[in-house]
Amino acid sequence: MFNKKITGHILALLTVIVWGGTFISSKALLEGGFSAVEILVMRFLIGYITLWILLPMRLPYQGIRRELLMAAAGLTGMTIYYLAENIAVDYASPALVSILVCTAPFFCGIFAGIIMKEKLTKGFFTGFVIAIAGVAMVSLEGSSEGVNLGLLGSVLSMLAAVMWGIYLVIMQRVNSGGGNVIIITRRVFFYGLIFMIPAIFLGDFNLDIKAMFSGIMLWHMLFLGVVASALCFFTWNKILKVIGTMKASAYIYLVPLITMILSKIIRPNDKITIVTLIGSILILTGLVLSEYDGKRMQ
Repeated sequence: MFNKKITGHILALLTVIVWGGTFISSKALLEGGFSAVEILVMRFLIGYITLWILLPMRLPYQGIRRELLMAAAGLTGMTIYYLAENIAVDYASPALVSILVCTAPFFCGIFAGIIMKEKLTKGFFTGFVIAIAGVAMVSLEGSSEGVNLGLLGSVLSMLAAVMWGIYLVIMQRVNSGGGNVIIITRRVFFYGLIFMIPAIFLGDFNLDIKAMFSGIMLWHMLFLGVVASALCFFTWNKILKVIGTMKASAYIYLVPLITMILSKIIRPNDKITIVTLIGSILILTGLVLSEYDGKRMQ
């Protein structure tokens, strides 16, 4: 069991490293003239097809309640979360969006406590406060735009955080019903894509397939669809079963830090400031405290 949990934590770290690096491919595709909606739809369609290739088996019908749970997971964790996050950066600074989205573990803990009766630890709340302070320092220091406190952008960022917290709790319930994680993840992708259909007609969707799947754009799209979507959502759902909802959610704190590190690798001339170092230490400290299984809160 100990080794299984260690494996779960390693998978969680590797997953958020990939998610922290998705900004490179997303930015490249956006600069290539593709809209956020086009990128999201193709990203998850590729992920859905990849999961079919990995395991071409149908998911047995286990009742309407389970189907509704998977549909809710697709709606919250894929459709609303990603649309809200991507639209938010048009109305608020990326720094502010990253800070607000990283409050997701807090909402996850609250929902898990209410719905699943999980007891929250002092370390969870203490870790949240410390980690968010670190996220703010890293995000603001790495932003050339400062903080644009756009009301709509802030609301959408908080909506994304709430949706991710709900998604994690829903997936914990889905996983508790048993079944192959690849097939379950694929069904969630299916519902997520269904709920994205309105965005295709309402948003900026005029996809040039030939341009998206040629040259370097192809590799960016495959990374987002195959690795960051299909494989990482599969590993994340597996992680939820191994280490639990709240422990898994705490790894979200690392995403802005990983993004910052990767951006420094891409732009080696950028200096890492003392503020960034302090923020990084706070994020790691908050993560450790959030993972601590100490005295339960009474």
